[in-house]
Amino acid sequence: MNLGSMASTLDWFNIMAYDMSIGFTKARHQAPLYASTNDPDPWPKSRYYIDHIVQQFLSAGVPSNKIVVGIPAYGHTYVHFFNFL
Repeated sequence: MNLGSMASTLDWFNIMAYDMSIGFTKARHQAPLYASTNDPDPWPKSRYYIDHIVQQFLSAGVPSNKIVVGIPAYGHTYVHFFNFL
């Protein structure tokens, strides 16, 4: 999509940063702002954080005052299945 040209006709862009990194065996940030070197599960850190996505929109020509970032206000829990057996 050509986000820069869309910006002239759209009022805002919603970046829904929900569940960006769900750990099924380890607790992790759901909407990390920046990449972390301390992430216990280092799967592609290069893309799955809010700052990277916002920078992509800005470099595509979207004005910063048209970017809305949604972050989760909830948590997930996980239970190891075999604990119930």
